[in-house]
Amino acid sequence: MSIIDDVLKLLGKGYLPYQGHVEGHVYESLGCAPRRKPRWFVRERKYVCLGCSMRCSLVDPVGFELMLPVTYQTKKLAFASLPAVSARELVAKKILLTIPEVEFVLSIGRSKVWEMIQEGRLEKHPDSPPARVTTESIKQELLKQGEALYILQKK
Repeated sequence: MSIIDDVLKLLGKGYLPYQGHVEGHVYESLGCAPRRKPRWFVRERKYVCLGCSMRCSLVDPVGFELMLPVTYQTKKLAFASLPAVSARELVAKKILLTIPEVEFVLSIGRSKVWEMIQEGRLEKHPDSPPARVTTESIKQELLKQGEALYILQKK
């Protein structure tokens, strides 16, 4: 797993980069000689370091500068939540799409997807506990929007 994967995983779990000072005895107690710049992430009182392959984790440690809590809401990274396939492939190969996939295909937000489901413009599969939308209803919506020429045509 690369450091980018680890960073995205931590950000997805609500961790934020730690900007404070860490005293040297912390590294000594971990048996770590920070050759590179340490990269600490924090959530509540748990600290995780991505500075080396050891991926050290500490809970409420001594030696970390106290920081004021962050009050802003974290947001998902757009590139981390996009599917690895195109909108055309999603519509062509799947019968049911998740809400994030519908957002991607139609280029709309989550609230708009739910609004379209409530209006009956998109059909939610009745037996799927996590909400799934039928690709047929998405195709119909694309036809109405005039987007179908690009997404529905075969290469």
